[in-house]
Amino acid sequence: MFLILFAIWIVLNARITVEICIIGLLVAGIGYAFACFCLGWSPKRDLRLARMSGLIVAYICVLVVEIIKSSLRVVTIILNSHDPIKQSLVTFETDLESQFARAILANSITLTPGTITVSVDGSCYTVHCLDRSMIDGIQESTFVHLLRRLEAK
Repeated sequence: MFLILFAIWIVLNARITVEICIIGLLVAGIGYAFACFCLGWSPKRDLRLARMSGLIVAYICVLVVEIIKSSLRVVTIILNSHDPIKQSLVTFETDLESQFARAILANSITLTPGTITVSVDGSCYTVHCLDRSMIDGIQESTFVHLLRRLEAK
């Protein structure tokens, strides 16, 4: 987190000089100390986040790909306006254990065009989708697989 704060400082200053770097190190140090003492952050969390960064990047890439695929599917549904839209409300369960992972999955579903997470009750999700094929296989999707791996770490 210290390096991220320092990088933000450098980006916001838009140039690199010795003075800006020294002041940036001080500001980043103060910000990191504040995060540690007042917000419960710790160097252990930094290491854990660094270890999970590969999975986080992979999850973001999968999410972007799914958003693009779903966007194309929604465009196809819109352009084929002579076909009736077959909306459906789908309920499914997942074996994700942490509330954080469940919230990430619900938000990922909602971010994907054509699907909206209507409710999450424990491990039971209710999703509205423009076409049932948009939500098929979500229980064993790459989203859930990567979230399980993130939970394991």
